[in-house]
Amino acid sequence: MAEVQLFAPSQLRQEPDYASVLVSISDGSGSQEAITCDSTMAPSRSLSPSSSPTTSHTPTVYTAVPKDVVLLRDDVPCVFQSNPSQHPDRFKCTIQPTTASDEPGDYGNAPVGLKGKDGCLLFVSPGTWSWAGTAFVFESSASLEAINNCFAAGVLLSEMLVVTDSPTSAPFSSPTNNPSVTPSLVPSSVPTNIPSTTSSEGPSSAPTNILTVVPSLNPTVKSAIPDGVVLQRDNTPCISQVNPSNHPDRFKCMINPTTISSEPGTYDNDPVGLVGVNCIIYIRPITWAWEGNAFIFQSMDSIEAINNCFAAGAVMSERRAIIPDDINLLRDNTPCIFQSNPSNHPDLLLAASLVLTITTY
Repeated sequence: MAEVQLFAPSQLRQEPDYASVLVSISDGSGSQEAITCDSTMAPSRSLSPSSSPTTSHTPTVYTAVPKDVVLLRDDVPCVFQSNPSQHPDRFKCTIQPTTASDEPGDYGNAPVGLKGKDGCLLFVSPGTWSWAGTAFVFESSASLEAINNCFAAGVLLSEMLVVTDSPTSAPFSSPTNNPSVTPSLVPSSVPTNIPSTTSSEGPSSAPTNILTVVPSLNPTVKSAIPDGVVLQRDNTPCISQVNPSNHPDRFKCMINPTTISSEPGTYDNDPVGLVGVNCIIYIRPITWAWEGNAFIFQSMDSIEAINNCFAAGAVMSERRAIIPDDINLLRDNTPCIFQSNPSNHPDLLLAASLVLTITTY
């Protein structure tokens, strides 16, 4: 027989109070074993997942490439520029005419990840994003050969965006003033600036920044958008297409002429995250570039949200996570936990296991 004593919340309070529970178990012989539990946490409002996307908060997307600058390579190879009396060693890649931008206008800037051919990823320190609207000038530790292979002719260079999301359910403790004495177990995706130890063609008055990608696991970045397809919206609104006798509900957004692609050509494909105007929308692609001018897809978002995010003139770039090869994020049946140990590491959230095929988002 179990005897449970509950200490009810005060009737004077108008907000929930969580009880401590004491449990005694008797086997009928008179012996009892006391079991105590920690204070209960706030109950979830619902045990059933929502069928609609969460809209309680909006992710913040940090972009380095200036608005309206499209880094679409022309057919001229990138070049290496060494002129120590004038500037640090740098590279120049000419691009198709776009909006001119002299930003940031100096050297040694924070590195930015740019994705090129076949999903390759290079970190560069931008000097001028769009000199006279036709040249992208930057510093990099990569070789000229690697740069020309990744930033190949006709390839759209898209930024690896930094997205922050404000958690709504995890309890976070207040920041600590004590620095961590043990390095975090979570590898940083942010490259580290270290001074160059390599010599250039002549003595340089300023060292070249070597930009290194920290994880040494050689992750593979997989791209869903076919090579050569540039999803730049034209000035007509996206539309909703409902025709149950012919196809599932879908959307169509017209784009500026690009490489034709009928891929994937089916419905209910894996979701892909696309970055638009300060937003991210997850879609299921149907046809990436029908006749080279129409992007057709499924989405749970409304037509209003789609037109706001995929606005006229916006270049839609894929949001991809970098996960090492042979790593599958498969959730088990234990709850996620919150770990706070300021003397050893920053606050962490650990998830036990689901296959996160959303790793390609």
